[in-house]
Amino acid sequence: MGECASYILQVQIIPLKHIIQLRKYTKLVDEVRGNAAKVAQALKVSESDKKNLLLLEQEIARTWKMVNAAQEKEKETKRCHEKLHSGVEALYEKVTSSKRMLEAKHVEHKDLLAEVDGLQKVSKLVHSLSLWVPEFPPQDRLLCQKRYLPQRGPLIVRY
Repeated sequence: MGECASYILQVQIIPLKHIIQLRKYTKLVDEVRGNAAKVAQALKVSESDKKNLLLLEQEIARTWKMVNAAQEKEKETKRCHEKLHSGVEALYEKVTSSKRMLEAKHVEHKDLLAEVDGLQKVSKLVHSLSLWVPEFPPQDRLLCQKRYLPQRGPLIVRY
């Protein structure tokens, strides 16, 4: 008999309780192998998750950079808007004051035109009156002026 036969003889000699324990051990070994496969798969998933976490962290960092840049642009835009708004207000004030000044000048111009018109009428009146004043010799003109045109201030004619 060879070694195989002696092995078979030894197997037959093994008590039943050892066989039950051997089956339990075999079952446990199978479970360990199954669990080892699950652990290997879990390790792969864990590695994949680590990679995904790193990618997500990088994406979050890029997103925060974009948020910060957008906030800076918004602040700059607000400053520019405020500057432009104050410039528009200043221009509006200039236009308003210029408009008031032009209106005042227009009124002043109308007043001056009315005064010129009045002076022209006075001039015509004085000219028409001078036609009625008789001619006196130069020495008597002063006397005539005092007699006919007393010195009371400027002659104002109102219409």
